[in-house]
Amino acid sequence: MTAPSISPIPPETEIAELDSVPRRPPPRHAQLSGFRLLLIDSDPLLPTDKDVRLGIERLADHLDKAGVSVARKSPLWPDFAASIRL
Repeated sequence: MTAPSISPIPPETEIAELDSVPRRPPPRHAQLSGFRLLLIDSDPLLPTDKDVRLGIERLADHLDKAGVSVARKSPLWPDFAASIRL
């Protein structure tokens, strides 16, 4: 007995139906160096486990070495600890 083949589109799908399938937008950049990343690895209201932060930091380091612009702070990111005191 053979395993059934897995197809992303069922064989009974009509061609007209394929035109209505949402398509992914094209990538914004061809190279990783065109991307920017804001890394938020901790929050004063919801602490992050140190092992999780370490994994996120390692990923950010790899992306940085691959050319991604990695920022760890932004003036646009709200201060949730200050807002809870209001």
